Amino acid sequence: MRNLFEAYADRLGGDPEDFISDLNEIKSKLEEIDVSKFGAKLSAEIVEEFIDTIDKQIRMTTMKYDLDESTSLNEDYTDERIERELDKALSAISDKFKSIIKEKDISKEDLYENGAIYYMNGNDGTDFDWIANGRTCEFEIFYDNEMGCAKLSVFNDGTIRGYYWSDKGAGRGEEISAGEISEEAAYALACLCLQEADNQNIYDSDIQEIDWDAEIYTDITDEEDEEDSW
Repeated sequence: MRNLFEAYADRLGGDPEDFISDLNEIKSKLEEIDVSKFGAKLSAEIVEEFIDTIDKQIRMTTMKYDLDESTSLNEDYTDERIERELDKALSAISDKFKSIIKEKDISKEDLYENGAIYYMNGNDGTDFDWIANGRTCEFEIFYDNEMGCAKLSVFNDGTIRGYYWSDKGAGRGEEISAGEISEEAAYALACLCLQEADNQNIYDSDIQEIDWDAEIYTDITDEEDEEDSW
């Protein structure tokens, strides 16, 4: 998708910082709308999609024109909607695993560390998986023989999906899903994983060791694409 600023700049000219300021003003007006009063759910969803689009355009313009490298991503992602989605994703992952354990009648004694959830970033790393595979690394629970029981990743389209294995990990993989969040929230979560896990040398560890409430200031960029752009 072409950066909206470029399209307008071709016709109207203008400064990217002014463009971002205008978008933020529009966004603030949209966020003042009480969507709970809308009779149609679709109307509320349209408003939220408009806000998502504005967030994406602000981010694209900021990155393209290198406006403020010190700006925390948290300024873009700390509105209540995104924060709720981050919490929603982590809760959905935990709830899905609990559901599988209950539905498949798996005892806690048959699980590694009683079913603790691990973030498995030790192989490729969060940034590689996000750039190359379009997802975070796996959130995973294991059987007591250290074979995988179930895993979920958050994909760049916002879906949360993965696999479950029966028979102490020897069974055929069964696709599972745990809902979805917005693409913006998915990217924010990937940045948070990179920042608070990989960059803190926390690898293949219990997710309780990761600070999920930290302010996000890390970005994920494809260095090869940046080199090509020069």
